[in-house]
Amino acid sequence: MAHPWLVKLAGIAYASSLLLSQSPGGKSGNTAVLRLDGMGDYILFRPVLPLLKARYKSLSYICSTTVASLASFLDRDLFAEIIPVDPVRLEHDPAYTKKIFEDLRSRHFSRCLHPTWSRTFMADVLVAASGARLRVAWNGDLINQRRCFRYFTDPLYTDLLGSANPHSFEFERNKEFLSALGLGISHLSLARSIPSGEPSPFAKSVAYALGASDSRRRMPLKKIIRIVKDLRNTSDSPILLLGGKDVAKLGLEISNSLEQHIALNLAGRTTLKEVTTIIAQASLVVSHDSFAAHLAAASGTPTVTLVNGSCYGRFFPYPETIAPKLTVLYPPSFPQLPHEHLCAHFCHESNLSVGDIPTEDIAAAARAALNCDKLGTALPRRWAG
Repeated sequence: MAHPWLVKLAGIAYASSLLLSQSPGGKSGNTAVLRLDGMGDYILFRPVLPLLKARYKSLSYICSTTVASLASFLDRDLFAEIIPVDPVRLEHDPAYTKKIFEDLRSRHFSRCLHPTWSRTFMADVLVAASGARLRVAWNGDLINQRRCFRYFTDPLYTDLLGSANPHSFEFERNKEFLSALGLGISHLSLARSIPSGEPSPFAKSVAYALGASDSRRRMPLKKIIRIVKDLRNTSDSPILLLGGKDVAKLGLEISNSLEQHIALNLAGRTTLKEVTTIIAQASLVVSHDSFAAHLAAASGTPTVTLVNGSCYGRFFPYPETIAPKLTVLYPPSFPQLPHEHLCAHFCHESNLSVGDIPTEDIAAAARAALNCDKLGTALPRRWAG
């Protein structure tokens, strides 16, 4: 494995040389959409895909290896091809990087769209390496890329789009990108159908999704155990522990700490399709700031999401009109300020921890979510504390 700086330097040199040759891009009419972000980002982006498909006909999706499986399951019919890329290898493995560059170059894209607000250096270089004659992206923020690198990567695009609101909710920003391309978005809704599949043996269950990107966004073990016990006392439905292989050990620790039959541990034991089906058919999902929360919101499943405030306004909270069955709980110390002030102050990371959210507040929100779903009414939007 080479040092990532060396891979970046080699990548920008190679991509620049491809641009200078400016061939063979533009011959096929194929359009590439490149996003190397996460599965939650994909859920918020996928409602715009039918419009892109209608406009450009042949659509290729370049995405991370984890998102490729989700895109294939949910939207395979929209893509001419799905091209998986490993972002870690892209930054550390020169041979792999060169292979991906040459593979993209061989596909003769006429245009490459990069609708990611927080662009990365290597994703920018991939756009250039595609050889597409039209390369469009957001001007975006500097969360994932220093300003000095932008002097090298901004010129790789033919068009950089500005946003009227740098603190937009991500779904609204995706709509704005399409509007800038001249596509009509007036009737676009986040609630593009999530395939729920055949009736699941876990239909109407209560699911606790354990995944989170870091410790500040995940409840500590003892509090998760307390929450699961409260959920057991709140509902007669089966209680499930969900998550990928990264939380399989945590799921085992939780289940071993509980009395038998309180909860069924499925963490690390289900496929992506099975998790999607369980969440779409659940009576309630309790989740950290993760893919599961976005999937539940898009499925219309009542959801209680525990959030520490990171990227406030961009991913959480949702506008109330978009996901009326989503309740978001913040730590008690989260400041009570106007929305625009919170967006500016917490535009990236928050040092607060969801572990500070009282478990009794979570139990109360779960009861309200279950009752509101039975009544068919919208959930109360609230902060914990």
